[in-house]
Amino acid sequence: GTTGVLAGMLMTQQARADEESAVIAPEESAPVVPAKPKGEFGYLRDPILSYSYKYPIKAGNVDLKLTVSRKPEKYSSAAPLSSNFRHRIVNQMLDYNNVVVYAMYVCPAIGILKRFPPSDWTSQQVADTILLDRLNAKSIEEGRRYLEENVEGGAKYQDEDGTFYFQYEHLEPGKISKGMEPEGRHNLAVTAARPGQDGSLYMFSLNMGCPEKLWEEMKPALYEAANSFRVDPLQSVAPEYVPPDKDPWAIL
Repeated sequence: GTTGVLAGMLMTQQARADEESAVIAPEESAPVVPAKPKGEFGYLRDPILSYSYKYPIKAGNVDLKLTVSRKPEKYSSAAPLSSNFRHRIVNQMLDYNNVVVYAMYVCPAIGILKRFPPSDWTSQQVADTILLDRLNAKSIEEGRRYLEENVEGGAKYQDEDGTFYFQYEHLEPGKISKGMEPEGRHNLAVTAARPGQDGSLYMFSLNMGCPEKLWEEMKPALYEAANSFRVDPLQSVAPEYVPPDKDPWAIL
């Protein structure tokens, strides 16, 4: 509709503005600080897009009954998250009773992230760029206000293969409703980049969210899961690997 087109135009304008005026800020790489183990975990490895992570099936006193709502699949056939079709949900599992969601999103690098290598990015820049593009805000001012109030960059680190990872937390105020009052959500995300078949970067983001009232109980297990997230380098991807930019618009 008109709102979706306007939002898409605003996001495009914002991305162009960021590319023209933004300057990469220096940041010291923060080491991974392992969370104190506080949970039980399952493990997922997807050979199609060649990534892996463990996920909580028990976090503190929260027992989770997870249902796979989207099986792992290639980028070209995955459901779009936003109207611009860039962000795709390539796998998702959820607990209906506790309203806990673990999801993997993939999108091409956009805005400032296209102009500089991952070694120069900060977690805040990664979070702001991805979430602003995903937000479909009615105005640039609304988007910036959301980022300032609800997004916080975290650790940046490298794995043994040299891949950079960026962790960040973000809130979704009043996203779900239990009873009479809307209840916000608290999310922990970790993003890594890997080139597609034409060399352009694609962003792989593991996002784990829960109601705000469960955050403190689940936080240690969620951070342990985030620290486990790995995107295989191109030289060691699985034989079944399908690059995200192979027939990227096949869903249409």
